[in-house]
Amino acid sequence: MFWKIDCFVGTVTRSITPIASAVFKLGGKPVFVSHVEEPKCERCGQNMDFIGQIPLKSPLKFSKRFAMAYLFMCPGKFDERVGLECETWEAFSGANAVILQEDHGRALIAEGPHRYVDYEVRLQRLPEPNVDVTDERISEREAAQVSEDTKIGGVPAWLQMNETPACPMCGLPMRFVAQISAEPDGPLPADTWDAVTPSSRRWDDATPAVPVTRSSRRWDDKNNHAFFDFGDVGLGYVFVCARDCTNRGAFLWQCS
Repeated sequence: MFWKIDCFVGTVTRSITPIASAVFKLGGKPVFVSHVEEPKCERCGQNMDFIGQIPLKSPLKFSKRFAMAYLFMCPGKFDERVGLECETWEAFSGANAVILQEDHGRALIAEGPHRYVDYEVRLQRLPEPNVDVTDERISEREAAQVSEDTKIGGVPAWLQMNETPACPMCGLPMRFVAQISAEPDGPLPADTWDAVTPSSRRWDDATPAVPVTRSSRRWDDKNNHAFFDFGDVGLGYVFVCARDCTNRGAFLWQCS
């Protein structure tokens, strides 16, 4: 029997109009509460795509110092084998960024193009058991209570191993803030895939495994589905330091 912790699971829908306030949202343009330069990938130099923004004060308080977290990720550079060179899946790789900001009482909407439309996220409180889903000792019933949807709080629904990052300043395990599903429009209809059997990883005897994102495969976009490049129907995980050591959070993603 495990204690339950607060979790707010999201219902994600496309917004009719751009969202111009500092609320939990995915896509669109970031609504900053302080001035900041949007990040570039440290490996390939491309401008990172804005993935979403997350309040750190409500509905759950994750930080005494910071009000908002802004998630960015490199669109990716692919090698001749269609493998992803930029390690977007790894925390602190330089190919993703989580910018934390204190609230200075102003909404600064970023200029320039954006890759994704705005998605609003409606939250429902659904507490989860405080478990590590990778622990083989927990029951299937308990593991099934951990949502794999977009959510704030709760525990990570790890698809592989537990990869909770350590704060680069104090060295302590970072606090889990949010989980983001790769498919804000819901699952892509089966008839829009090409004939190639999807594979979340490309293996080579001479090199480490490199996740392959869906942007390296063709599909029929007739249904106008968007997806975040978290491998093959993956999940993204956002963390902050529980001690507010740094104005940088951590992000990583996994796929099954």
